[in-house]
Amino acid sequence: SLIKLMQLSSKNNQEVIRIQDEIDLIKDYINLINLKYFDRIVTLIRVEPGVERYETLKFLLQPIVENSVKFRARGDHNFIWISAFHHGDGLVIAIKDTGTGLTREYADKINFVLQQNGNLRESITVSGTGIGLSNISKRLHYSFGPESFVKIDPNEDGGALVTIYIHQNRGNGRDLSLLN
Repeated sequence: SLIKLMQLSSKNNQEVIRIQDEIDLIKDYINLINLKYFDRIVTLIRVEPGVERYETLKFLLQPIVENSVKFRARGDHNFIWISAFHHGDGLVIAIKDTGTGLTREYADKINFVLQQNGNLRESITVSGTGIGLSNISKRLHYSFGPESFVKIDPNEDGGALVTIYIHQNRGNGRDLSLLN
């Protein structure tokens, strides 16, 4: 898993990869993390058929999954659900966890800063570095246009739900496309 992660980050300088490749990267990351947490991080992944060949940004999901692990609830097992599917004029990738969670008010503050394309660390008090979601938001806007976004919400069962929407009509003039 470590070798695969290192190879992808060093030999492939492409910013855009297939969703399936990004999912495989997350699986490798979780395999490594579970060495530390003795397989207590359980990941359930569902990718709608056909979506796996669409493009996304390399290392788009890793900071979100890293936050899910960092802010995990102390206990027996922590769950992370990842799903990717068509919705409207684009694709949705949702990451839900059973971590410590956040309040609606705090999520609204984070989402406001992200909508303004701002930096979380400079705008509100954050418990982490504030870099992950800010970078994801900026990368989505730059690569796929302003209709693409990342949003965080409290998960109804505790934890957080992070939704990434990749709009079909890309900001750089290209359409969301299939990669071989």
